[in-house]
Amino acid sequence: MTDWIIENQSKYEIIGIDNLNGVDQNNIFDKITSNQTNIYTENLNSIFKQDEVVFVYQFTAYASDGLS
Repeated sequence: MTDWIIENQSKYEIIGIDNLNGVDQNNIFDKITSNQTNIYTENLNSIFKQDEVVFVYQFTAYASDGLS
């Protein structure tokens, strides 16, 4: 999704919000603004107001190797 937005909707800035637990740092795009925040415990209104958020896409999931 990030690639598509960067390639097709360049007028928008992408803001990533994640606590980064279990995230491979190599998978974080250098073309996004990253906020290391837990969406379950933090009030996101300040981020939304500060950055004038227009759209929100939520892709919450933990990757698994299928062995657990």
